[in-house]
Amino acid sequence: MSVIQEIQNLHLKRVNVSKVENKGDHSLIYITGGFNGTGEWDFYLQQMQEIVKVTNGWIVSLKNDCLDDIWYLIIGTTKPC
Repeated sequence: MSVIQEIQNLHLKRVNVSKVENKGDHSLIYITGGFNGTGEWDFYLQQMQEIVKVTNGWIVSLKNDCLDDIWYLIIGTTKPC
């Protein structure tokens, strides 16, 4: 099973894999998430933790433009995508 399928199988609310880049010895997975307007960061961090666990990955970048907006996460992984 690919890492993308494993992420999808988590059935996380409002989390979408938007892009995957193969870098040879690892891949970068671009993910968006969040409930625009609610600022539920405890919940968002739980979702990100589940993603990191299933990908056996590391956080490359986490961006957010305000407290209650959508987040943008880039995860690195050596697992097949």
